[in-house]
Amino acid sequence: MSHQEKIALNSLFWREMLDKLPATVLIFKIDEQEQARLLLTNSHIRKDLGFSPEEYVLASESEESPITAELDLLIDEVARLSHASAPPDSLPSAVLSNRQGEQMRFGFSFSVFQSKANRSNLISVALVPALIRNAVFSTEGPADGHRQNGVQENNTEVAAAKGDVIPPPPFVAVSEVMKGVLEKADHAAGIEAHILLHGEIATGKRAIASRIEKTCVFAKPGTQVMHIDFRAEAAEASFQKIVERDQTSGAYLLAQLPKNLILQIRALDNIKIPQLETIAEIIDERQARDYRTRLIMTSRISLDQLSESGRIPASLLYKYTFFPIPVPPLRHRREDLPEIIEIWLSRLVAAADLRPAPAYTPQQMQQLLQHEWPENFQSLKEVIRASVLSANGEKLPLRLGIKTFGEGKQAGLFGGALAPELQQVLSYDEMSRVYFRHVLDLTKGKIYGDDGAAALLGMPPTTLQSKLKKLKVKPPK
Repeated sequence: MSHQEKIALNSLFWREMLDKLPATVLIFKIDEQEQARLLLTNSHIRKDLGFSPEEYVLASESEESPITAELDLLIDEVARLSHASAPPDSLPSAVLSNRQGEQMRFGFSFSVFQSKANRSNLISVALVPALIRNAVFSTEGPADGHRQNGVQENNTEVAAAKGDVIPPPPFVAVSEVMKGVLEKADHAAGIEAHILLHGEIATGKRAIASRIEKTCVFAKPGTQVMHIDFRAEAAEASFQKIVERDQTSGAYLLAQLPKNLILQIRALDNIKIPQLETIAEIIDERQARDYRTRLIMTSRISLDQLSESGRIPASLLYKYTFFPIPVPPLRHRREDLPEIIEIWLSRLVAAADLRPAPAYTPQQMQQLLQHEWPENFQSLKEVIRASVLSANGEKLPLRLGIKTFGEGKQAGLFGGALAPELQQVLSYDEMSRVYFRHVLDLTKGKIYGDDGAAALLGMPPTTLQSKLKKLKVKPPK
């Protein structure tokens, strides 16, 4: 065996040994200039931060990467602690970003030592995820984003919240089906291709699109993000803002934007061919200037179906590279339902301030797991909301088959909030007023936030405010 083969075998041996450890471990090498650089890490980093070991080490070598700055802070803290006169009273902590740019807080222990084999000075750091993490919020605001005329802009600057906060619910992927979808999404984020997430109504396409977007933005800081929703009533007006031209040169303003650009297009199946062709022109103009552009799109039908039905020109399928990701309906990922139901139920119960907290019986949970959920999350949310609004002590009534917002009427939810005789007498607007007042009473007039009326109703806060204004409903003071 040659010397190089022995070195390679020894390196492989130590990588395997690191993978056997019960936590993420970072190994740094201190060079002659006394600068520490990440040498290797183990496979646990994939579970904690979403990176493969190779991806994380490679990202740490870029001076522009946020990972580099975070690791520099970690090493500075190690240096300070190693020269301290007394050990710290508690486990020191550090903040590191996951693949989506969300900051995670870790406790850590470390050791500074010298390798006997090659006299290298090394630092090993073992990370322990904290029970509470430091959430990072982008400028898009609430979970649904702040939208005007169907367009949302995000300059990708992020600001850490002051202090530690309880993280938002994780993306539920217990089922092998959903794990596969997220693996595809993470892979797609790292390649040069436009992405189409397609599937039935309310399957979580938008949430996965947001996950991909955050991954892309974190990998390339400074990326400009623009959203357009072709389901919105004012989609045409908002589209005109996307395609504004320079009055002097006549070029598209977006084509002149010297940044990486992500266009997230929601409801591609509603787009008109001239609009799609205009977007293609913008992409081509930007490519001619050597500016990078990516489309992250959602649709209820696949690319092939869009082409066969004449909704998009077949030529575009051959001109650009697309990465399609089918998103499964809830009936194909039933293993995820218990955790999803628990998260939503606990949030709605907290928003409604119900004490003691009601819960579904095992028999009711079995009914929920076996239901087909024809409108997926949309119908699931309505059923849980109706249960919470009709709660009687610790008991939750369960009514499956409730009509949802997607069907154009809200009668299903009113059934849990109004007496039958009122439903027969009141007009639709008056029923709406009674219902919204009921919800606002539950949230004590709060509209924004996880415990606000908008979250309880599953709609953007701006949409709720518009409805309240139209119906002349004022939140209680």
